[in-house]
Amino acid sequence: MDKLRKIYDGIYVVADTPVIYIEPIQAIVFADTHLGFEEYMARLYGVYIPKAQFRELFRILDRVFSVLGDI
Repeated sequence: MDKLRKIYDGIYVVADTPVIYIEPIQAIVFADTHLGFEEYMARLYGVYIPKAQFRELFRILDRVFSVLGDI
């Protein structure tokens, strides 16, 4: 579990991600994902921002599931 950092009994931060894992209920919790931010900026302000957020989210998910798959 070296890729999980214990922050409380049964609660871990997944290393290098904005995700915590709650072991007793087998849940993951994301922080700061900004989903929908690009579309919001384009509609409201006419500013196009590449959809990098979704690529980053999938990179994080891949990391989380590879770490949790090891336990």
